[in-house]
Amino acid sequence: QIKNFSSQADMGAVEWLVTMREGLANCEKYPNDLLKVHYEALVENPSEILAEILSFCQLPEDSTLLQYAQRTVRLTPPKPPVILHPAIAKPFNDTMNQLGYETRKSQ
Repeated sequence: QIKNFSSQADMGAVEWLVTMREGLANCEKYPNDLLKVHYEALVENPSEILAEILSFCQLPEDSTLLQYAQRTVRLTPPKPPVILHPAIAKPFNDTMNQLGYETRKSQ
């Protein structure tokens, strides 16, 4: 079924799903080597999250990076929910839940 998807939303959901599942699997496999960062946390507190990222990567503090993030990192306005193909909706929502996001029950 996935091979026959023509909707950009469905195809994008498949790419996102494969990427996120691989990332989650690698976080479990290499817990000391990967740092999971939620974009919302970066937007909410760029100083703290960037400090955490730089420390994790064993890099020095970087005021230029912090200034850039404070100028550019923003949440986007919410968009209407997208209805996904039934073949991808449940795995997509399951992965969203694994990442700590709530999902709509109607998909």
